[in-house]
Amino acid sequence: MLKSLLNIFILGLAAQNAKGLEVFLDLDVKVLPGDQQTCGVLHCLEKGKEPRLSLIREMTVFKSSTGVGTESRRRRAVASLSERQPVVSTLWDGIKVDGTWSKQEAELTLYLVEKDDCRLAEFSCEVHYVDGYQEERVSFAQLGRRHTESAGTHSSSEESCTTTTNLMQLSSLLQQSSSTIQITTTQLQGRLEDKVRDLENRLEDKISALDVSLARIAGGNPTVEGSIDESLTSLKAVTDKLLSIVERPGGLEEDDTSGTEEGTRLVWQTTCERREGNYQMVVPNGGDAPYLCDIQTEGGGWIVIQRRSTGNVDFYRNWSTYKKGFGSLADDFWLGNDKIHALTSSGSYELMVNLRYGNVSAFARYQTFSIGDEASKYVLHLGRYDGTAGDALAGHKEMHFSTYDRDYDAHNTSSCAVVYRGAWWYNRCHASNLNGEWGASNYRGPRWSTLSGAEPVDFSEMKIRKLS
Repeated sequence: MLKSLLNIFILGLAAQNAKGLEVFLDLDVKVLPGDQQTCGVLHCLEKGKEPRLSLIREMTVFKSSTGVGTESRRRRAVASLSERQPVVSTLWDGIKVDGTWSKQEAELTLYLVEKDDCRLAEFSCEVHYVDGYQEERVSFAQLGRRHTESAGTHSSSEESCTTTTNLMQLSSLLQQSSSTIQITTTQLQGRLEDKVRDLENRLEDKISALDVSLARIAGGNPTVEGSIDESLTSLKAVTDKLLSIVERPGGLEEDDTSGTEEGTRLVWQTTCERREGNYQMVVPNGGDAPYLCDIQTEGGGWIVIQRRSTGNVDFYRNWSTYKKGFGSLADDFWLGNDKIHALTSSGSYELMVNLRYGNVSAFARYQTFSIGDEASKYVLHLGRYDGTAGDALAGHKEMHFSTYDRDYDAHNTSSCAVVYRGAWWYNRCHASNLNGEWGASNYRGPRWSTLSGAEPVDFSEMKIRKLS
């Protein structure tokens, strides 16, 4: 067994860079609750001393994995530590995670049980810190890689195991050194590219959705089809205008209302209002983060608070992440419980949930909607239902919000957020789970029971509008 692991994983080697960051695998087998045995215990450790390191801002461990015979890789954040979250003790995708943070020492420990995690996965650790000269820096180290040979092919002698281990150690150190040199450049380049790419993807999604929806309404009517063509032409002009603003020197200016053609204006507002136009980017006063305003659906004025459309964003997040929000306005996102509470406590709001399941598009509308503050565990308040999707939120009224690290559901023995891989106003457990695991079936995905049963929907968008 030990020889097999030596051929596949870099065992006991500390991948250490010039910043002092280490990521290493413990050979000792641990027995976890439920009589589960680990195939390895991975540690991500940063110990800093002045003047090299003055303050650890954040430590994050990532997992990259690929199946045998495939080339695609997927990198996901396993857990994070920071001053806001100094202690972690949770279960992530079958991996038990423990961690502690202080200003000059942080450690994340992963207890690996699944064989694929030991054989095929690559783990990396990233630390953001401020050095003794008050400069912000990033350290990066990684360990493990998918073996290039068949898992059933192993050396028969101790000398062969030793040789393989030494070669893998050298390969890991070379790879880690290359990653350290490239990471800062990659991050800066990625931010610039993502800004334009995300904007293009968001607008393409809106154009495609509008095209399908309006074509279904038109039903071959030449008059209506002509109106659709005119709307899409106008929308294309807005797309070009947005891209020109992003790419030009000086970037986005809040008061820019010029158009690419008569009747086409790009408006940046401080509030989401019902008005003529195509799109609004709402930039609130006071320096708050911007949000999207849908000014097309039923007269407009809708603030988008959630979207699931691509699966690019992991929604299995902790309490603090749902509190502040995550994702990209150009892709999938959650606006943030604090922001949603602040909005809905400023007046009376209604809720619209747009859904697509297969070839069926439907909606659920609630006469009133609000959530409480964090002290109330963001309790859900809903009014009367209307729509075509069915009332799958009925059993969630007056429930508290739950995440995998904050269990406030009404179930006596289980955590609904952990079992169903999401975060929601769970009862015992749910009839809707729109923040569930993307694409997952058997009640674990983003489902709306009255529309999709136990299966996941293909699209969801939650939006709120202030009642006049």
